[in-house]
Amino acid sequence: MSIYGDRSVVPVRRPDADRGASQSSVDGRKLRARTRAFVESSGLRRPKSSSEPGRGRPRGVESRGPDAPLPPGAAILRAGRTAKLPRAIDGARRRPPGTRRPAAAKSAQDRQEALRITAASDLATVALAVAGALRKAGIRAVLTGGACAAIHTAGGYTSEDVDFILQSTPSVQRLDEAMASLGFHRRKDQYFHAQSTFFVEFPPGPLGIGRDLAVKPISKRIGASRVAVRTLSATDSCRDRLAAFYHWADRQSLDVAVLIALRNRVDMRRIATWSAREGATEGYRRFVRELARARGRTRGRAS
Repeated sequence: MSIYGDRSVVPVRRPDADRGASQSSVDGRKLRARTRAFVESSGLRRPKSSSEPGRGRPRGVESRGPDAPLPPGAAILRAGRTAKLPRAIDGARRRPPGTRRPAAAKSAQDRQEALRITAASDLATVALAVAGALRKAGIRAVLTGGACAAIHTAGGYTSEDVDFILQSTPSVQRLDEAMASLGFHRRKDQYFHAQSTFFVEFPPGPLGIGRDLAVKPISKRIGASRVAVRTLSATDSCRDRLAAFYHWADRQSLDVAVLIALRNRVDMRRIATWSAREGATEGYRRFVRELARARGRTRGRAS
């Protein structure tokens, strides 16, 4: 109590407020104690170490408890990333061990390579089947000669033989096996089929037309087939027929060269240059005249 003049000031302490503050302090301590006990019993601890600086438990302090700490840099603790879900969670889509995926549908090329030659097979079918069998055996070859001309004329010209120039060096046994897979059997240097009138030959290379040995084959689809066969271009097939006309005076080869140029877009400048190098300038002029007459007849029929 303090006396100020004729007045006395007696300090009064509010029992409820003091008791509430004291009780609040006690409750806080109890709450922290219970929280600490819960954390210790639940295993919610920091990892033993961390790859991030300034994080984790101090060195020398081991984590105790039944639950192992998360490894440093665990995917669940990485910011900005989402852990990838396993491909099969419940194993329902997991393939049983020892089994393989079902084989994919055969490609168009595989189906064409499985062609079988019959008595009804035309020259294009035979050429396609042989090209597929050679490809499957790893033998590189280019379709040339009359069969190539027959394809570029869309059947306007036909041939009894199918010529392929080999661009690899397979053994005779390997070539025989590839041809035997189609039913062909060798007689000397030619291959014959029991059900087909067409026979197959492999003339010696290299691939060339007259004196030109820098011939580049193309890939061409035959008919409605989706498979491309390595063969001469229309320009080179035309030159190939002209070579027979220039050097052997074969009139039929001239007619076929005209038919190829009539039904395809050919490089006339290239043919003229090559003809001059072959020493057949006059032969080329005759070819141009015959081609002009054939085009005139075609326009006349169209009108």
